[in-house]
Amino acid sequence: MAYARAGRRRRFSLWANGLPRLRCRPVTPLPRRLVTWLLLAVGLCAALTAEARTKRAPTELRDFTAQVTKVRDGDSLEVRRGKDFYEIRLARLDAPELRQDRGEQAKQFLESKLLGAEVRITAKTIDTYGRIVGDVTYRGGKSINEDIVAAGWGWWYKRLYPKDSVMESLERRAREQKIGVWQDKAPTPPWLFRQKGRR
Repeated sequence: MAYARAGRRRRFSLWANGLPRLRCRPVTPLPRRLVTWLLLAVGLCAALTAEARTKRAPTELRDFTAQVTKVRDGDSLEVRRGKDFYEIRLARLDAPELRQDRGEQAKQFLESKLLGAEVRITAKTIDTYGRIVGDVTYRGGKSINEDIVAAGWGWWYKRLYPKDSVMESLERRAREQKIGVWQDKAPTPPWLFRQKGRR
């Protein structure tokens, strides 16, 4: 025989004569508790994410030179500084993912420019993956961040850098010239591609 009833928890206790008695104690409904815990969890996650996204790069890594040892995709690479290796995420742009249309071409463009080269990194933050996010210059001060968008192999990352008029102008020009990813009629921005879980 089932004794469960919504909103109540059932317990057994004993009378002095040993006969069982059913005693009810009202408790907080489970859904309300779940909502409370979920809200707390979401708040904590949001706080941690915000902290991670705005974490500043260490002082010694805010401006340094290094050699590019590997290109991971169209907007991230690995560099060596002495005996240390660092992963760099290029700021202000978002390039196609490797499994996305034009992703391999975007990677090849970055490799042709930087693989094996000496570069200067001006770091901004450390992202949620532990990568240094910043601007990278090469060949006497050319910005690879801007060159990628100018060549059409990356999007201006408007959501994170809404006031970057330079990137806005470079992307608009690449669209008009129909170069890079803009050769396609309606290229999918990488952030939408990631949202669909196809990374």
